[in-house]
Amino acid sequence: MEPADTSVDQLPLKSLLFPGGDKDLVNTDGVKVTSDEIEGKILGIFVGPAWWKSLLKDRLLPSFADVIEEICDQGKELQMVFVPTPLSADLIHELQASNRAHEIESGPEEESFSSFIKSLPARWRAVPPSNVEAVQALRAASKTDSQVTGLAFVAADGQVITTSGMDILIEWRADSYPFTKEHLEDLDRPFAELKKNPTLKGLLERDGRDYLVKNDGTQVKVSSLEGPIALYFSAHWCGPCRKFTPDLIECYNQLKSEGKPFEIVFVSWDVNEQAFDEYFATMPWLSLPYSDKKANQALYKVYDVQGVPSLVILDSDAQIIQEDAVTVISAFDSRAYPFTDEKVEEMTQILEAEKEAQRASQSLESLLVTAERDFVVDHDSKEVKVSSLVGKTVGLYFSAHWCPPCRGFTPKLIAVYEQLKQQGKPFEIIFISSDRDEEAFNKYYGSMPWLALPYSDRHN
Repeated sequence: MEPADTSVDQLPLKSLLFPGGDKDLVNTDGVKVTSDEIEGKILGIFVGPAWWKSLLKDRLLPSFADVIEEICDQGKELQMVFVPTPLSADLIHELQASNRAHEIESGPEEESFSSFIKSLPARWRAVPPSNVEAVQALRAASKTDSQVTGLAFVAADGQVITTSGMDILIEWRADSYPFTKEHLEDLDRPFAELKKNPTLKGLLERDGRDYLVKNDGTQVKVSSLEGPIALYFSAHWCGPCRKFTPDLIECYNQLKSEGKPFEIVFVSWDVNEQAFDEYFATMPWLSLPYSDKKANQALYKVYDVQGVPSLVILDSDAQIIQEDAVTVISAFDSRAYPFTDEKVEEMTQILEAEKEAQRASQSLESLLVTAERDFVVDHDSKEVKVSSLVGKTVGLYFSAHWCPPCRGFTPKLIAVYEQLKQQGKPFEIIFISSDRDEEAFNKYYGSMPWLALPYSDRHN
C-alpha cells in the first residue's frame, strides 16, 4: 500500500494544536498538554465522530489500536492525535437514509467528545471541538474533509507522509513505521519475490516454525500436506465469513469422508486472540498460529487479499488452482473438486442444464404454493387462490421498506401497474418482502395496490 498523494501544504503543527486557551491539545482526561509532547514525533491524525461511538470503539479502533500501542512500546517516536468529525445535517441525513440514525449519541458534541476520549489509550491526545481551525486543517490534510473517518501520518516538520494510515497499519502492522513510501517499498520487496516463486514451505513456515496447528493444539508438519490446499482468509467479526464457513465445513467433511486429498489452512483476520480461538474452534481444519502475525500478513500480501471471506486453492507446488473458491464452493460445493477451471466449467454447464430443466417444468403453483398454503393475500388479508392467477403475466416484486432504491422504484411500478389494469391487461404483481419485521411490511405493503405473499411465509 503506497502512501496517498496529498496536495496539502506543510502544516504549522504547533500553532494549529496549541493556539492557546481552551483550544490547546488535551490528554484523554481533557487536561491541556504542552507542545513538548509532539516535538520530533510523527503524528498519527485519527479523524472520527465522537458522537458515533459504536463505529469507533466497536469497529474501527480494534482494527489498528493494538498496532499503535505496539509501535509506541518499541520506543518509536509516534504521537496519536484524535480529531473529532463535526456532526452535520448531511451526515444526519445519510445515517437516517441507512436506518442508522439511532447510533448517533444525543447531547452536545463537547459532551460526546469528553466522554469518548476517556475510552482512548492513555498515550493518545485530542483536539478539542472548539479548535475549529485545527479540526478543519487536519481533516483536509488527512483527506477526510468529505468523509467521516480517516487516519493520516504527519512528519514532525508538518509534511503529510500518507493519508492511507489504516490500510497501511492493517497490512504491515508495527513494521509499517515510519510509514514512508520508501520504507513500504522495502517491506514489499521480499513478498514480491515469494509471489513470483511460491513454495508451501515459503508460504506457511516462518522463523523456524515448520508446522500448522489444529484447534486442539496438535501440530501438523507443513511437509505432510498434499494438494489441493486451500488458504481460507476469514474473520470472526465478518458476517459473510460466518455465513460461508458452515458451507466450507460441509464441503471439507464431504471430501474427507470420500478420502480425497484436500486440506484447508485458516489465515485469520481477527482483531484479537480470543476472537480467533472462538472462531477456529468451529473449524475442522488447520491454521497458522495466531501469534505468527508475520506469516499471516505475508499470505494476505502475496495473494493481494482485499477483503474476507476469500479462499485461494493451491496445488502441492503452491501454484494457484482457483483464486475465487468462495464463489465456486458456494455454487457447487464439493462437486467442484479438484476446483480447477476445467471442473468449474463442467459444473457450470451441468448446473445450467439443471436450471433449464427446472424452468421447463416450472409453474406458478410450483413457485408459490406450499403444503400449507395455496393462496396469496390482498390488503384485506383476503385469500386469493394462486390457481386464479394462472394464465396471467405475474411479476414477483422482491423489495423492502428499508431499501431506499426500492422505495424510489415502487411509485414508478405502481403507475405502470395501474395503467395496465385500466387497459384490462391480464397482469398481476405479488410482493415478496425482505422487510425486517411485520410492522415495516404492513407499512410498506399499505402503499401497494397488488397482492402479496403472507409475511409469515416469506422465507418459503
